[in-house]
Amino acid sequence: MNIEEYIESGIIESYVLGIATPEETASVESLSTQYPEIKKAIKDFELQLEKNAFEHAVTPPKEIHDLLRVQLKDEFQQSTLAKESKSKSAPTPTIQQKVPGKVFSLWKYAAVASIILLLSSVALNYYFYSNYRDTKSNYDALVLANNTLQANNNLYKAKFNSLQSKLKMLEDPDMRVIQLRALPGKESNTATVFWDMKSSDVYLMPTLTAPPSGKEYQLWAIIDGKPVDAGMLQNCDDGMCKMKNMAGVQAFAITLENKGGSKTPDLNAMYLIGKV
Repeated sequence: MNIEEYIESGIIESYVLGIATPEETASVESLSTQYPEIKKAIKDFELQLEKNAFEHAVTPPKEIHDLLRVQLKDEFQQSTLAKESKSKSAPTPTIQQKVPGKVFSLWKYAAVASIILLLSSVALNYYFYSNYRDTKSNYDALVLANNTLQANNNLYKAKFNSLQSKLKMLEDPDMRVIQLRALPGKESNTATVFWDMKSSDVYLMPTLTAPPSGKEYQLWAIIDGKPVDAGMLQNCDDGMCKMKNMAGVQAFAITLENKGGSKTPDLNAMYLIGKV
């Protein structure tokens, strides 16, 4: 019998892995007692499997390690009790009976190592995914905050430019400033008219009580002794209302009219008046 060819045939690996047929198993066990080379080949392959399992092992998280340790401890205790009970009622096993048990024990540890690797991989994937999700959430929050700051900055810049433009306008020597006087009973209301006599532009800066429902304030320009509609107090920006262009104005007045305005003023609802 050529021992080397027998070992290289793959039957040793099949035997250790537990996939050999009953006839092949009986043959290997019988020949291993006769030929030291076969017995050594079995031992070498078992050690190779064990070494490979430990070389590729990954240290699992402490929680997984503790859980497996408790489970395996209970299982080993049950196995020990079962063996002690069996040894009291059964004869001492032969060498042929012990070898498959050792192979099964080896694969039992290999299965545990595989479970540890799988659980470790799941734990790491969850850890990295959680970090990615938190990072993305923080990034989205920063982008939103930056966009909000940019929008506010643009708004403040527009308001600043508007105020700067109005201040420059008020410094114009052609600009007349008319302070409107409140009528009796309306003293909590004030308004100032800025009238550019060159361009006929009219601006109003009012401080008026909130109008009742269905009512609006209306500005009037007194020209040649007659009231002319100068616009409703609607187009106001930063407290400054742009009114209709007026020329040859003698006085300005504000009345409280029905919503939408009136063609002629309600003199009984006059709040403020001021001469140019």
